[in-house]
Amino acid sequence: GQHRQRFIPSQTGIGDALAVNQRPLPVILRATQQVALKHHSADRAFPRRQLRRYLCGHGGLHIGILAAVARPSVASYLEGLRLRTASNAVKQQIILAKTRALGDPNIHCGVYFDTSSSPDVVKTFLDTNSNNVYNAGIDQLFMPAYKLPKTDTLKILSNSNISDPKAIIFRGDGSAKASLKLCIVSSYKNKSSNKNPCDTISVLASTGRIRIWRNF
Repeated sequence: GQHRQRFIPSQTGIGDALAVNQRPLPVILRATQQVALKHHSADRAFPRRQLRRYLCGHGGLHIGILAAVARPSVASYLEGLRLRTASNAVKQQIILAKTRALGDPNIHCGVYFDTSSSPDVVKTFLDTNSNNVYNAGIDQLFMPAYKLPKTDTLKILSNSNISDPKAIIFRGDGSAKASLKLCIVSSYKNKSSNKNPCDTISVLASTGRIRIWRNF
């Protein structure tokens, strides 16, 4: 029969496959097969059927290389998801304080950001004395305190509450007594931007509007 050449993946094929490293691993493996078929289908000495068999049964080298390339992007995605979960939990504490204040205009409610503990803790409380300050042991917590993951750090960027820079208080009409901006910073450094991802949360005093967005 006709002599068959041994199939050796070309550098071009691997390079094209690595270009899709931002995709999930199953997509990458399918893309690798498509790239290899595209670059070698013109070689009549190596039929497409045998090429497919090679990629499915003897493509361990491809899989190892692509898994190593895809791993950082997967880790980055999971870290971003974990950070957003923590940020949403902090935002939820602020929303609960605002909602509680709307329920009883006579008692103002606040959120205290304890950045001196390890890990950082967020506490929702009733401002019993209406002094815009969290008094431990006096002001009642109406929700369990939320502890941030040890990999995250809470930083207060700005707070117009002069009485207590670590607290924000909501009135009965839903407005806040001060504007606040804080961020939750991850200890994981994004390799593409070389920065630590962080989520910023802001509260507008006049309306009590609460926003959250991602920074890198």
